[in-house]
Amino acid sequence: MDERAFAAAWAAIGRGDLDELRALLASRPELARARLGDRAATLLHHAAYKNSVAACRLLLAAGSSLTALQGEGLEGQTPLALALECNGVDAAAFLAEIAVVPNCLWVAASFGRCQWMAEFFDAEGQLEERAADPNKSSEAGFVLADALVAAAHHRHNDAALMLLDKGADPSGRDHFGMTALHYAAIGNLPLAEALVGRGANARQRDLQFDATPYGWAKFHEAHVVVEYLEKHADLDPRDLADA
Repeated sequence: MDERAFAAAWAAIGRGDLDELRALLASRPELARARLGDRAATLLHHAAYKNSVAACRLLLAAGSSLTALQGEGLEGQTPLALALECNGVDAAAFLAEIAVVPNCLWVAASFGRCQWMAEFFDAEGQLEERAADPNKSSEAGFVLADALVAAAHHRHNDAALMLLDKGADPSGRDHFGMTALHYAAIGNLPLAEALVGRGANARQRDLQFDATPYGWAKFHEAHVVVEYLEKHADLDPRDLADA
């Protein structure tokens, strides 16, 4: 694989130069499926991350794979998963029209599709094994929590409430160490109220920024959530001072 051509295609995607990307793919078709290293990102991952539907379309037409993984273990992500994690909503919607990969509960929750989500529970309301992302933990509590955080991240309150009703831990973390209340604190007051009402731990710190939901609310200047948490959540005075 020509590393310089790969780098040029990567840069073309980054600056939105579709003509150069098209020319590179035409002259070096192998770029569509190339990666630097066994688990490195493909060009389709990069296009999904950049939320470029046009680049995704070009790459898929050239033979890029929707199932290629970037990373290993809990970090293993398909292009669709990466788009969802990084707010590439347009790219995610485009890729999902072709194939939902992985087809699991947290992806359905990320799109806010309650009907999709319902398909991962059996007639007794129990979570089915296929609900788990094959690249993450299959433990039922984690699967529910990961989906709940995804719903909160994308502001799909109906999906979040459905998962809470299904037994999702309101304080559960996703695989990045965030909780639903952290994302609700950015400005989603109805969901913050629902989570606190269900017992979400407002003093819990995320594993990336070591901040509480209150700290997130302060940072994002979500004043209505700040006021709500100050009045109704069990906050530690030290958390208030640190925020």
